[in-house]
Amino acid sequence: MDTDSAGECIRVALCHMDIGDVEWGGICTLYKNLALVLNDLGADVHIISAREISMPSRITTHRINLTSVGPPFTADTDTLSVQRDAQLLHAYSQHVANLINTIDPDVAECSTWAYELLSYATKKRRRTSVVVRADLSARTMGATALEDGEYNLLRFCDCNIFTSRYARRDIFASYGVSNGPVIHLGVSPSRVGSTNALVDRDERSPRAVGQGDKQVRIVWVGKGTKMKGYDILADIITQSPPSMEFILVMGHAHCEYEPINSPNVSIVHDLNREDYWNLLRSADVFLSTSRWEGFGLAPLEAMSVGLPVVLPVSLWAVQEFARPGRESLIYSKPSDAIEQLLRGADSLSLGANAKRRAAKFSWIRTGQRTMEVYRQLRC
Repeated sequence: MDTDSAGECIRVALCHMDIGDVEWGGICTLYKNLALVLNDLGADVHIISAREISMPSRITTHRINLTSVGPPFTADTDTLSVQRDAQLLHAYSQHVANLINTIDPDVAECSTWAYELLSYATKKRRRTSVVVRADLSARTMGATALEDGEYNLLRFCDCNIFTSRYARRDIFASYGVSNGPVIHLGVSPSRVGSTNALVDRDERSPRAVGQGDKQVRIVWVGKGTKMKGYDILADIITQSPPSMEFILVMGHAHCEYEPINSPNVSIVHDLNREDYWNLLRSADVFLSTSRWEGFGLAPLEAMSVGLPVVLPVSLWAVQEFARPGRESLIYSKPSDAIEQLLRGADSLSLGANAKRRAAKFSWIRTGQRTMEVYRQLRC
C-alpha cells in the first residue's frame, strides 16, 4: 500500500467532467485506468465527474469512490457546450471545489481542458495539492475564451504533468509554462489480450490489397471537428477506391462539417470496450487525420493489436511513439494517404513493430510514474 511520510494512505481525487461508462476521449480513458492502477498501488481514489457513473465491476470491487456533480451537470448535459463556455466552467469548478473541501484528499488532479480545479487551486488557504495533466492548450484548440482560466490553473497548481513532449512545447508556447514531467498514456494488457477478440493482425495472412474485390479495412477514431481533421478524412474517402472500407468510430461532439455519406463507409457510436478492441483487431490499418493531438491514445491502442498507423506528417505527439518508417507511415495530402494506407495494410513488419512498440506503454507505468509525483508532493 502506498503511504505518505506519516505512514497514511494517500488520498487522491481525479476530476474530469466526462468520466463515465461510455469513454468520451483519451482523458476519460486515462482517468478510469489511472484510478484502477493508483488503487492497486494502495491509494484511496475518488472520481469526480459531471456524468452519472456506474463503473464496471472491477472498480466496484476496488471500492473506488464515485461522485457525479448534480444538476445542471448530469449525464444529459451537453458537456461539450459546457467546455466551450467559460462562465459555466467556472460554475462547475466551484462545485468541484466544494467537493474537494468535503472529501479532503491529499492530491487532486484534473486536465487543462475544462480546468475543473481552478476555483480550488486559487484558494488562499488549501490543504490539497493540485496536479494538472496538461494536454493541448485552449489557444491551439481555438477556444480563446478559455485561455485565462487555463493559464491561471497552470499558474496556481502545485505540479504539471504533460501528456507528451509536444504538449509541453504547446503549453509553453501559449503560457510560458514548461515545468513538470512528461508522462505518456498507456494501454491495458488485459484488454489487449482478450480471449474473445478476433485474431491479431500479425497472426493473419496478408491481404492482396487493391486487387479485384479484395478489400482493405481502415479504422478511424475521432469526432467531426477541425482538430480531428474530419474534412481531411472526407477528402481521403472521396478519392479512395471502392476496395477501401472505412469504419469511423465517432465521438460525442457536434459535427462541424457535412456528415460523410459514402457506400464504403460505416459509422459506429458508443462501442463498449470489448467491441472496440474487436473492431481494431478486424482491421488492416489505422488512419489518423488529426491536425493536433496532445498524445493520441487511439493510434497507440491500434498499435497494441498490431495495426500500422498512417499519420499526417505534422502530427508530432503521435510520432513520439509511432515512429515514421518503423511503426507508422506519414502523408501530406489525401492521395499520399491512400498510397500509405495500401502500403501499411500489406506490411506485416510494420504491424509487428507497432505491437512491440506499444507494449512499452502501459497504464501500470503511467500510474507508477504518477504516484511518484503525488508522493513527492506529500514529502
